[in-house]
Amino acid sequence: MPQDNSLNWKFEIKNPRSVARDPIQGEFFNTEDIKDVSVALIRESFQNSLDSNVGSKIRIRVTVSGIQNALLPRTTAKYFGDYWDHLKGAYPANRVEVSEMAQKRCQFVVIEDFDTTGLTGDEKAQDEPQDKKNDFYYFVRAEGKSGKSGNDKGRWGVGKYVYPKSSAAKAFFALTIRNGGQFRKGPLLVGRAVIKGHKIGNLSYEPDGWFAVRGEEVYEPFDATDVINEFKSDWRISRTDQSGLSVVVPYIEDVNEGDLFRSVIEEYMLVIMRNELEVELVGSDNVTHILNSTTLRTETERIFTGRDEISEVLANIDVLTWALKISDEDLVILNQINLTPEWNSERITEEQSTKIRECIATHGKVRIQIPVKIRVNKVDGVPAHDEESYFEVIFASGEGKIKSHFIREGIKVSGVKSDAINSLRSFALIDNGVMATLLGDAEGPAHTDWSVKGREGLSKKYLYAAKWIELVKNAPKRIIETARGADREGDRSIAAGWFPDVTAGNTSARRVVREMGSEDETPPPPPPPPPISKPKVRMSEVDGGFSLTLTEHGQSLVAIRCICAYNIRKGDPFSKWTLDDFNIKKMPVEVTGGSVVTAEDNFVEVSISDPTKFLLYVRGFDVNRDVATTIHFAENSEVAE
Repeated sequence: MPQDNSLNWKFEIKNPRSVARDPIQGEFFNTEDIKDVSVALIRESFQNSLDSNVGSKIRIRVTVSGIQNALLPRTTAKYFGDYWDHLKGAYPANRVEVSEMAQKRCQFVVIEDFDTTGLTGDEKAQDEPQDKKNDFYYFVRAEGKSGKSGNDKGRWGVGKYVYPKSSAAKAFFALTIRNGGQFRKGPLLVGRAVIKGHKIGNLSYEPDGWFAVRGEEVYEPFDATDVINEFKSDWRISRTDQSGLSVVVPYIEDVNEGDLFRSVIEEYMLVIMRNELEVELVGSDNVTHILNSTTLRTETERIFTGRDEISEVLANIDVLTWALKISDEDLVILNQINLTPEWNSERITEEQSTKIRECIATHGKVRIQIPVKIRVNKVDGVPAHDEESYFEVIFASGEGKIKSHFIREGIKVSGVKSDAINSLRSFALIDNGVMATLLGDAEGPAHTDWSVKGREGLSKKYLYAAKWIELVKNAPKRIIETARGADREGDRSIAAGWFPDVTAGNTSARRVVREMGSEDETPPPPPPPPPISKPKVRMSEVDGGFSLTLTEHGQSLVAIRCICAYNIRKGDPFSKWTLDDFNIKKMPVEVTGGSVVTAEDNFVEVSISDPTKFLLYVRGFDVNRDVATTIHFAENSEVAE
């Protein structure tokens, strides 16, 4: 076929022997954890830019045309021509809407990165390179393939499909200038469309559209100076001769300018604060606002003015600003988690717990580092070996129950399911090393959660991959639980003040009852006998568990917390408890004359509404093992004896 360098869109005629195909890559971004098109567009485009940086800092420019700067139909006709016939063929039920789109002004968004590599590699390559070093090939020609790995933020090779998904025309343009290499520097211009397989007249066409030169073997980018300059002028592209990538998303009417700019702040505030990213926001008023480490808070106040979430976003910025400024000497560094990823009380010493509590009490904040050692199994001839890394958790005082934030290498992983923590804002930061690589491998195409499900080879590559993922997900909650000791996280809006901090020295409102066989240990000399106290609870053994009632002396109690563990011959059974023993959250707990406040891990916490009828049943323990219990009381002082 002769070369065709017209500005028309080109679609291949479908081979009768080929399989009918309707692309579904855009569906990867239909997730409840991505609020709207604005978030998906910013997340994916910025991630690609950060992966292609050539220095310590990059610049991204986001331009929103709005209706004020939308292109007239006579201008867009240069770039879409007979494309509308293909779109009508792909979506026959929407032929009227497509005709109307072609006749109205085109609103668009331009996202440009600078100080990046651009789409490097052979722009005429037909096959995947063995060394996986051809960004142009993977961005323009590949589907579900990526040259990224290791510390790159993306993996799946479908992120680029957020561009046609965001466009009502299901198309986008890319203009790139490359940073060095043996191939053409550029600028090079190409357009891609992803629609359904379709027919025009009697001819059937493939779903992939190309705004490109039809070469002898592949579609090639335009490089004619007059074509490039006119394109840049029409679509408000700011790039001159700087390396990088400019992406134009046309017909993007569902994107709100404010939502787009707010998404930049919410998704990438940490990278901006670290001075790794500067963002230029150009609105429909043609005014440019700069987001950098200096202006972030002021610009956030402006962009979020009148929004309900402004206080939350500003609070997050303040916490992360503080965390980035503290010295290593002020870190609380926990014991390394070696090869076996699980939380238990031995992971944090009493000294570390005390320091965590003191930091929160004194400064309202604490930054904690968790060193880890992960076994990487033998892969591709590389022997099995251990790699050391770490991640960090930051706590700061807040109000109410607050969901934890998880950020991997600057990317907000918004769909991680983790219990909210009462009165504390928390962030888990995973920035480098094998921990970040494992979690990056565990993310889906939308980068909103971590899981081994559907991640081919993940469990083969890392020993205990699933447990490492759970360890990070549970880190904020388990760290603060351990640091607080007996003052565990329940619904503190109900139980606040019932159970004083064990370090405060106030134990008058509770009594501890232990049932643990320790006859093998030599007891220390007994202290002077305490005053005789009258029992307030009565515990009885039942099949697979125990029951608990109040005695006549326990009628002043308003709450009870019962901590359980399987008895052991030596040592403290409570410090040896793990989720492998049992989880009360999954066991039958019944209450009469009260209600369950919290039932999870190895404890149950109940409020008492009618002391005369109060009865607690906890069942589901191993019938072949003895259960040790610790009971904490909270009394109503006005009626206490």
